[in-house]
Amino acid sequence: MLLDTDLGSVGANVVATILSLVLLKLLSVVFNNYELRKKYKSPPLAPAGMWETMQSLGGSNAPWFVLDMAKKAGSYIYKVRIPLPGGVYVVGNPLLMREILLDKTTDKPKEIYSDFDVISGATSIFSRKSDKRWFMARKGVMHAFSSSEVNRMNRICSKHVEFWIENKLKPCIESGEPIDISVEMCRITFGVILESAFEYENVTDEEYQHYEHHLGAALKEFAFKQSINPLRKIYGPLLQDYRDAKKSCGEVQKFSKKLLDAYRAKKDKSSNKTVIRLVVENPCYANERERISDISVLLVAGHDTTGYSLSSTLILLAKHPAVNAKLRKELLTMEESQRPRCQYMRDVVKESNRILPVTAMAPVRRTGRDFVTKDGMIIPKGALLFLPSMLGNRYEHIFEEPDTFNPDRWENADKTMLDSHFGFSLGNRICVGKSLAYSELWTSLPELVCDYDFEIVKEGYLDNFMTLKYEGTLLKASNAKKAE
Repeated sequence: MLLDTDLGSVGANVVATILSLVLLKLLSVVFNNYELRKKYKSPPLAPAGMWETMQSLGGSNAPWFVLDMAKKAGSYIYKVRIPLPGGVYVVGNPLLMREILLDKTTDKPKEIYSDFDVISGATSIFSRKSDKRWFMARKGVMHAFSSSEVNRMNRICSKHVEFWIENKLKPCIESGEPIDISVEMCRITFGVILESAFEYENVTDEEYQHYEHHLGAALKEFAFKQSINPLRKIYGPLLQDYRDAKKSCGEVQKFSKKLLDAYRAKKDKSSNKTVIRLVVENPCYANERERISDISVLLVAGHDTTGYSLSSTLILLAKHPAVNAKLRKELLTMEESQRPRCQYMRDVVKESNRILPVTAMAPVRRTGRDFVTKDGMIIPKGALLFLPSMLGNRYEHIFEEPDTFNPDRWENADKTMLDSHFGFSLGNRICVGKSLAYSELWTSLPELVCDYDFEIVKEGYLDNFMTLKYEGTLLKASNAKKAE
């Protein structure tokens, strides 16, 4: 009995000691954090109110709102009035953005990206936390974007561009009919990625229009309206447009399943490492829903971002004829096979992506540690961060005359400037299809710039709904004048 009592006392002492150490550790963390907050200053508060901020960050005006707030706050790093745990900050200093994106303790916030799971049907490589299963899914699909696979995809891209030139562009030149370049370029890239990545050939216009309609409806509800008003998740089912959007999510998933079924039924499957093959053969997927979800996000991310980047570049060239003339002259001095390597063309693409980044409000992160700036500001661990590429790309302390389209700025760019431009994100979340996207642009532009002139006949407008792009901008094409 005495022994039992002694053992009990020892046990109680051990537990008490452990609890004391834990308490001291917690007090130490709290004290250190308090001291850290005392030592450094908080970023300035943007002048917009909570409701205006929530509407603006989730609306089509978001890229211009974050630029305006930076000017009014007098800082490219500022806090906004959104009452979430940890606080909500906007960071537009490219060097700090780079540090945050490369930090392994910082990750995507589930509450922001999980809305995409409703559209795709399950957690995907786009929304999943950086865990082992995410790593295996991402690693599995990366083989589809090796240099040899990208070269194969580029040949398919050239075929689709040439088909479009013969069957759409040339007839429009003959009739004088203008073209909506944003619509046309997205249609091309949709066909390219379906054939090259998913082994689905000859997609029809009806399939494309059906897919785009339902994708737009799904994104509008689950990636737009709910980001402004999270309460829609509660009362949304009572609304007809919510229920219609839910049906549209089903249509998006059905199309992805159609690609999966068509591949499995295909007798002459490619021996190449296509995306669809790697998804089907990857054992890390728990079920078909996860495969369909990844197919959905890869298709969404792979066609419209590239399509809108291409159309924005063509529109900017139409707006700046001197740049277009210089680019054409450079391209025409090169052998046709070497034109995708044209450095000036790559500078034009880089400048187009700088001034009109297709993912203007991305990315968003939850900090895994404190970040302290050189001028003594602190962004705390657990904060929600908007890292808008639109803001970072127009950081006036690095980019001279940041609102001006000037590809020549990249000719003698220093390391700081080069490190400040990362249109496809950085770190372990860098866009898996970056090499393909750039190659599609470098393959398509020479074929269009060398032989055709484009004139703006209807200005249209810039819209930011998931992607930043020109809406309703009409171009009139003509055969290029190459006299000189």
